[in-house]
Amino acid sequence: MNAIKKPEGRVIRYELKEPYAGFYVVAKADFPARTLVELQSGDLDRSITAFTKLVTEHNLTDADNNKVESLLDADPMDLVVKAMEGWVEALGKLPPR
Repeated sequence: MNAIKKPEGRVIRYELKEPYAGFYVVAKADFPARTLVELQSGDLDRSITAFTKLVTEHNLTDADNNKVESLLDADPMDLVVKAMEGWVEALGKLPPR
């Protein structure tokens, strides 16, 4: 039996705006429904954890200007919130498949 092939997953690169110009995230645009539930949970920890799983590349940093592995460690927290908001905005502008 041949496996059905899915279309290749899309990613979005979002460049943050002032006051965080120079920072960026690259995150998946295609993901499971469960991830959407987590993103929309209203719980910031759950939302950031879900978003972290979608991020394939970034240059967000901690208080000592070191690149973070988990977005939960980025400083200030607003940096992550702005990255998530920008990604959602860019996601909404993608053409449908």
